[in-house]
Amino acid sequence: EKREQIRLSLDTFDKKVAIRRYPAKLAEIERTFTVLRAALQSYGHAEGMLAAGKLEKLTCREIEAVVAAWWERRSQHRQPPLSAYDDPTELLASLDHEAAAVSSSDLLADPIGSATDQLLVEVGHRAERRKLGRGQTQVRFPVVDRATEQYTYLRQLVRRALEQELALAR
Repeated sequence: EKREQIRLSLDTFDKKVAIRRYPAKLAEIERTFTVLRAALQSYGHAEGMLAAGKLEKLTCREIEAVVAAWWERRSQHRQPPLSAYDDPTELLASLDHEAAAVSSSDLLADPIGSATDQLLVEVGHRAERRKLGRGQTQVRFPVVDRATEQYTYLRQLVRRALEQELALAR
């Protein structure tokens, strides 16, 4: 979460007490920021940039590494439970439906965009809930500029990975 400023109460209305408490509260804030900065620096470059919501700062190689790690975590999706299907034709029909969805250019049902967004949230990219009227969604969406070359490249890699998963499942 990015903040421009921070406000903490000194828990008093008395000006003299507030002046006395101010240095201790300031030191507490500085310690907190020092800990947060150290945690951010302990990440690798890619993880730190993603946590800060800066996908555009990643190199192609770093994006490829993020997708490779995601590919490994998705290994169970490449092994469909055959016992769940009474008839192999039902499994093939399901795979054909998924393949059609992946190759579709329908903007309303965008499985590639959804998978790309899910990947970004899973790897710790800065994300927010969307507002719906007075409420908010439970799902978190990455705060990302989808017009950048890095997002386009990430999306291409996700598309290739999903197409490969479908090919392997067949």
